[in-house]
Amino acid sequence: MKQPMPSSLYFRQASLLMHMERCKRDGYLSSYDYYSGFQAMTYVVNTWDYDEATFKSQFNEISLNWKDIKATSNWCEGTKRDVANLIVEANNHKRASSQRAIENQQAIASISKSLQELGQSSQQAGQQALNSVQNMQIVTPTVTYPNNQININALPAPEGYEKTLVPSGTVGILRNTSFANGAKICEYSNGRAIRIQLSETCPNLLQP
Repeated sequence: MKQPMPSSLYFRQASLLMHMERCKRDGYLSSYDYYSGFQAMTYVVNTWDYDEATFKSQFNEISLNWKDIKATSNWCEGTKRDVANLIVEANNHKRASSQRAIENQQAIASISKSLQELGQSSQQAGQQALNSVQNMQIVTPTVTYPNNQININALPAPEGYEKTLVPSGTVGILRNTSFANGAKICEYSNGRAIRIQLSETCPNLLQP
């Protein structure tokens, strides 16, 4: 955001413009020097937040005060130096602005590259985690009881469910299916729950 132009700069630029016009009119300042200085002044003034009406008012007031003073060669030599300094100021500002623009573009490109690399790393990490979950094997050991063989889950039972086997003859009806820690959980009406692999299907009835 541009800063408001100081009142001292209104006076200095308006005074220089008045001298430039009087020196050009009386033949002490070439048209080339005048227009080069005018372009430099336009650039410098536009680097500020300035009020055009205030600038014109300041120029008219200064011109009125100098209307009876005739331009001289010595006077206009000073004006030429002021014009040359103004052109240098404008060119320096242009170079600095261009350098800042280049640096900003380089910074934006660097940030964009870093974010892109971070996104790729996160994507790779997510894919590795997904592969690990998909490759996870849930081992269900086989426990042998008299005249009966069933599979029980080696992992702890979900909270709120019994881990021990239910009495013989008790049948659980599938009530709900949920997922946790890369496994499928089958919940039954008799208060039991078992974990199975994601690719497996929960039995509708859970026999003891």
